[in-house]
Amino acid sequence: MKTSDYIKKFNLDQENGNFNKEEFLKDLEKEFLERIQITKIARESTAYNFRYHDFQILVKELQDKFWAISNKKKGKPFSDDFFSAMYAIVIVKAREKYFPEEQERITQNRIKKQMIKAKKKEIMECTGHSHPFMGRFPYEEEF
Repeated sequence: MKTSDYIKKFNLDQENGNFNKEEFLKDLEKEFLERIQITKIARESTAYNFRYHDFQILVKELQDKFWAISNKKKGKPFSDDFFSAMYAIVIVKAREKYFPEEQERITQNRIKKQMIKAKKKEIMECTGHSHPFMGRFPYEEEF
């Protein structure tokens, strides 16, 4: 669907701002998965694999469409929280399906960053410092 089709289908051209977010996300997801399938088939028909880079291009296109719809709708634009929900529901789910190794790497990096952040906070609380330390913590190498 085009951006204008989403605006019309979900009544985003009306000021009230009430629309079915679940249906909106389902339609975005359906379109995204269709684009993945089309790209995958096209790549494989020319003896190429569907690469993670191809997936990232499709993600960028979906992000652009989401924000284009947001900018064209009446009233307040979509929130960053709504974008995060769309990302988790649509993009992460597809990445888990088509690129589980990449998803695992991303998840492990996120966990590592959370552990480092928690350790920094713990050290700052124990030492009574209210500002972050300059440079790297020696224990960051442990993770």
